[in-house]
Amino acid sequence: MKRNISFLLSLFVLTASAQDVIKMKDGKEIQAKISEITQDEIKYKSFDYQDGPTFTINKSDVNTITYANGMTEEIKATSKPAQSSGSEESGSFWKPSLYTNQNPATLIGFVDLGGFIMSGGKIGIGARWRRLEGDVFFKSAPSIWWWTLDEDKSADDFEPTRELKGSGFGSTFKVLLPTANSNNIIHVGLTSEISDLKWIRDLNNGATESWYASMISSGLGGGFTHYNDNGLFFRGSAYFGMSVLTGNFKYEHYYTNGQTVYWGNERSWTAFFGTIEATIGYQIPLKIK
Repeated sequence: MKRNISFLLSLFVLTASAQDVIKMKDGKEIQAKISEITQDEIKYKSFDYQDGPTFTINKSDVNTITYANGMTEEIKATSKPAQSSGSEESGSFWKPSLYTNQNPATLIGFVDLGGFIMSGGKIGIGARWRRLEGDVFFKSAPSIWWWTLDEDKSADDFEPTRELKGSGFGSTFKVLLPTANSNNIIHVGLTSEISDLKWIRDLNNGATESWYASMISSGLGGGFTHYNDNGLFFRGSAYFGMSVLTGNFKYEHYYTNGQTVYWGNERSWTAFFGTIEATIGYQIPLKIK
């Protein structure tokens, strides 16, 4: 009789030790027969019904596993990077994103209604990628008002500029600073331009001054842009910098008695500029959120 009792106790101990014990983080214990452990999940059958269904639980919900051989393992789930509620390929067209308030990448076409350095307007194209934007532009129709100013003489010494022609091209590089949960972006940037000019104005004494000059300009500035839902944007900017000019100067004076005074020379000089731009443009998305 004692032998039978001892045998039954031994059989009970061996049977009990053959099970795996899964201890959950909430304190619950599961008597199980583990069939598979993957990177993120644990698959098992109920120890009391091993012919039954296979259950699956997340490793992140498990604290430890005590195996049938008595070994205990602490479970650590593989961490995954946090995911946003939507990928860059889905969601609202103009929904603010992690990188800018608009789509991650766009092509841009624009017209400047104001003036920069030597001209009253410009037309250009550009591209934006996240927080960076680069533009190239062409300019014509110089601003007569700007060129009637002179550092060496007062404005009273001159009549209005008679003729001013010119064209130029340049580029602007911007860093975008989006504001949260809006379609507004603040930007800072560097702009550069190369221009050729023909400038003629009359003096009050009856003489004429003429310049044929080339100009290289560069300046720093910034501004504000608002985007609407159909791709249009409106931008205001201000830039300040220096211009370097090299040109041929001609002075002509025709007197009533037939005498003519003429002289010319070549001159180079620098000038400070400050200007405001008013731009309207359109964006074509290359990558939609």
